[in-house]
Amino acid sequence: TGTYSLSSAFGNRSFRVEEYKRPTFSVEIEQPAVGYAAGDTVRLAATAKSFAGVPVQGAKVRVEVVRQPSHFWRCRTYADMPNDNEATTVYTDTLQTAGDGAFTVNVPIIMPEQYDEQVKRYFNFFVTAYVTDVSGETQRAELSLPYSDRPTLLTCDVPEQTLADDLRTIKFAY
Repeated sequence: TGTYSLSSAFGNRSFRVEEYKRPTFSVEIEQPAVGYAAGDTVRLAATAKSFAGVPVQGAKVRVEVVRQPSHFWRCRTYADMPNDNEATTVYTDTLQTAGDGAFTVNVPIIMPEQYDEQVKRYFNFFVTAYVTDVSGETQRAELSLPYSDRPTLLTCDVPEQTLADDLRTIKFAY
């Protein structure tokens, strides 16, 4: 183990060699089965189990929820709200797994303080759960919850100006 480097006529590269320990368990967060809106708290079921299917009991769980604007859809008003472009940690918690390896992650759908309800916004709430078992091994699970104040987004690739005879195919994205 340690840090090493390779040198050649093309330059230098360094790398680390570490001891590999095979994971003994995995963590899974389930997608929500219900819709949610701003101000709601989404409860996500999660489990930690060994690869043999045995629950990881009494493990420490650290949860972090980060809200980040979705950049697939931009509107001119983003520049007007500087805090709207930053990832923001909206919730952290420390939990413990139950006897069946289960735990519940609460995700508050909190909007920015400067949020203008007249302007449509798109966000992702990134949920990460770090589970540390009694032997000190840590595994994690991640889930992304999209949120918008619009129920759907439909776009198409029609140019602003075109001749009707030149418009043969239109692609829609839902």
